[in-house]
Amino acid sequence: MSPAPVRHYLVDLATAWANRAAGPVEPPAGFEPAAHAPALREALLAHNVEVALGALLPPALRDEAIAAQMAVSRARTGELLLEAERILPLVGRHAERPVLLKGAALALRAYPEPAQRWFLDLDLLVPRAAVAPVCRELEQAGYRALPGGRDPRFYEKYHLHRILLGPAGACVEVHWDLTLPGSVYHLSASGVTARARADRLGRQAIWRPCAVDQVLHATYQNIADGWLDLRRVLDLALLVPALSHGERKMLLDLARHTGLERALALSLHVVKSITGVGDELAAELEPSLGPAAWRLVRGLDVTGGCLDRRGRSLEGYAALLHLLATPRGAHVSGSWCASCGWAKSACWTWGIGPAPCPGCGGARGSACIRSGRPSAWGTWPAGRGCCRNPLSCCRLPALTSLYEVIDDRSEYFA
Repeated sequence: MSPAPVRHYLVDLATAWANRAAGPVEPPAGFEPAAHAPALREALLAHNVEVALGALLPPALRDEAIAAQMAVSRARTGELLLEAERILPLVGRHAERPVLLKGAALALRAYPEPAQRWFLDLDLLVPRAAVAPVCRELEQAGYRALPGGRDPRFYEKYHLHRILLGPAGACVEVHWDLTLPGSVYHLSASGVTARARADRLGRQAIWRPCAVDQVLHATYQNIADGWLDLRRVLDLALLVPALSHGERKMLLDLARHTGLERALALSLHVVKSITGVGDELAAELEPSLGPAAWRLVRGLDVTGGCLDRRGRSLEGYAALLHLLATPRGAHVSGSWCASCGWAKSACWTWGIGPAPCPGCGGARGSACIRSGRPSAWGTWPAGRGCCRNPLSCCRLPALTSLYEVIDDRSEYFA
């Protein structure tokens, strides 16, 4: 049996959903219910989009099995959000601004109704110092830590969250970071926290990431998974069109500074191919990959790979896509203070546009990290140059991250 009719129908369903279609979507030519309906149901469940897309199936294809699974998924989402409301006061005792991440935050505000966004667990971002107290608080409320197979002496140094299982089966991940240490990508946890938006979940006040951070985090997860999750396609199909002009500019700048520009270009290509959403932004990012990479992307049929979840079954496929998404750093710029010589790498900055140095209040300058040649902004201070490492800085470990200074008062929203 050819998978083409099922693929085409998934694309039709996703496109109709992204365009807010209300009525049922009829199957494409060549789709035979008796032969293809089981494969379609399996695909919807594998991608965990049975609630969002299953509602657009005609009655003939919405059998008891898919209806039962939709009911289970709706109930699970409701239970997890209720559990989030229950534990937020406990987390708030030790973290002033805990941020609800990923699926729960998207379900709460991005989706037409929360039940349409299936998610497995609750992800909370807290400061590193608050991780242990928060976990102890949750353990006193009935949660237990999942030990896993990693040596605890190295886990916390080279990982980014702790996992706890609740008495009712809810899983909570307490994050202190969003990208693995040493990664070529850098999503600043403190920056995401600083730009988080205040919201409410039931009777509790919560914080959720701004739309730009949600787009970048989804892109980072696509890299890890190998672009195989239709849920994230639907996430981006909702988030990207709703971005303001300032948020789009902010997204492009942050994607470049975090190393996610190429991965974002690939993510938006998949979104555009499946849902038809995001043409303008995808076009702006297209040059970041280059002609050779785009030929490889089309030859690999990354869009079809997402629908087929190819990264789970084809060895080397996800690794090849990761290689394509890896940032190219030949001309990354570093910055330093022209007055006192405090230097930084490309991952750090103390402002957007003209901004004073936190050390002396002077103007900043910039240079190529590889060559060390200064720009016209300032003079490279003798003996105080950047270490030229694009991932860390030998001079200013305490500088404020780029993520921490962009907010609604920045140039992006002038």
